[in-house]
Amino acid sequence: MDDVEDLRINQQQLMNEISALLQSTSERSDANALQLNQELQRRLMQVRTKILAMLQVVRTRFSRNEDILVRRLRPRSHFGPDSLNLSGAILRKGTFRFKGNLFFRDIDGRSCPNNEDYEARCHTEMFPTDFDMHSRHVWTLLDKKNVIMGIKQQLIDHRAHNTLPSGSLKRKPTERHLNTLVSLLASADSSFSIDWNQISTLDLEYRHSPYSCEAMWRVYLSPDLRRDDWSPEEDETLLAVATANRMQNWELTAASLERRSDYQCFVRFHTALRYLMEPKTSCRWSDEDNDRLREIVDRNTANGVINWKKVVEYFPDKSKSTLIGRYYYVLHPRISHEAFTTKEDMMLFAAVEEYNGKFHCFPRSLFPNRSLTQLRTRYHNVLAQRNKTDSWSVQDDTQLMSFVTQYGASQWLNCATFLGNHTRTSCRTRFLVIKKFLEQNPNAKVEDLPRRRSKKVSLVNSENWAQRLQEWQENPESLVKAESTKRTRMRGPRSKKAKIERESSSKLMKVDLELCEF
Repeated sequence: MDDVEDLRINQQQLMNEISALLQSTSERSDANALQLNQELQRRLMQVRTKILAMLQVVRTRFSRNEDILVRRLRPRSHFGPDSLNLSGAILRKGTFRFKGNLFFRDIDGRSCPNNEDYEARCHTEMFPTDFDMHSRHVWTLLDKKNVIMGIKQQLIDHRAHNTLPSGSLKRKPTERHLNTLVSLLASADSSFSIDWNQISTLDLEYRHSPYSCEAMWRVYLSPDLRRDDWSPEEDETLLAVATANRMQNWELTAASLERRSDYQCFVRFHTALRYLMEPKTSCRWSDEDNDRLREIVDRNTANGVINWKKVVEYFPDKSKSTLIGRYYYVLHPRISHEAFTTKEDMMLFAAVEEYNGKFHCFPRSLFPNRSLTQLRTRYHNVLAQRNKTDSWSVQDDTQLMSFVTQYGASQWLNCATFLGNHTRTSCRTRFLVIKKFLEQNPNAKVEDLPRRRSKKVSLVNSENWAQRLQEWQENPESLVKAESTKRTRMRGPRSKKAKIERESSSKLMKVDLELCEF
């Protein structure tokens, strides 16, 4: 009773223990009073230990933040190791471009200043880099609101027999806020027409062209069109009509639906209904798809830049983000799919400590053969959980299945918190293993699940990675010896059963040879 037990205890279990203790010591006696006093001291020791552990974590974080702050505030020398720095956009492979030359840049991504020849010729000639200088604006909610307000103002001016705007650009749009667009359109006569040039220049301040404003009005902003959520009946009608029209002639498809434009039908079909016609898109990538993506990317790559618009045309059932993620995270030639080495584990521990867990800030030269997804998965699912998780016991499996039965197979984070000694990924993987075993063996129970002893040999963990890194820097051969010892330990001695099987197989081979000779 005097020892400090594990602090991760269930609250309901704690209340049950206190209730049972109070019931057992309800009688007034010296022995019961002494027992209650001892139990109170034990509980207070638990709270004290927990507070001290939290205080130690806070102190460690505070000292680490102090070191980082001092290091950042320290003045950099011109010839020191900290004189060069990679900007965040370069680390993230940013696609931003400053003005001027696109090819000659410093390590921070900034180009050299323009020379006199460029400044003189840029006024009379068109350079290839000038196409990237024009600003591109997407349609924001404010832009759409300004289009509607501009149309309402033109309707009010037309009703007041003032088709031309006043000489001052500062209009007082008080009346257009009091009337709805539907009522103003209903009161307008046939002589009214929308001046899209005025909408583009005056209301949107040249953010969008007149043709773009007119297209947005016709396919989306017009009050004759519906902009609410699509109903299941509309989805069924759209899927049937689009299939009948072979995913073409969207004007005819929109005519089958009530108050929907061809643009709305096209977007809705390709974003929400296309996968129903091609169920293969929801399956995993096959080897043929991977080889095809590699070939098309190589064909559409020039000077290290991939033209993803051309690549998407060959995969109509997949989005651009899916193709980019598949190539850069799985199929890129520089990505290695081999197991992480001890050296990479130590470097990953050091990088997480240095950059405070911000994986997107890791220099590309630190892990040239690994993607960010591999690094993040390796650290969170393997390295950070070493010496924290146990092998799956019968009690853990029973608690796992009871939790899934009660809350469903989706709340894996809460399941990991409920168990306390397993991660959410481990819980999900274990559930799938148990589910497959019970499907193959209908009469079996959770206790009948075959178990094996854990053979994990971890040379590096969150506690000794700094020491291992120092040893490896002092003696690089120690890492090779440690890995060879790990492989030997994991391989283990061969069993006698395997030896007997080899002897029997050799005898069978001799019998086969004799039969052949006969």
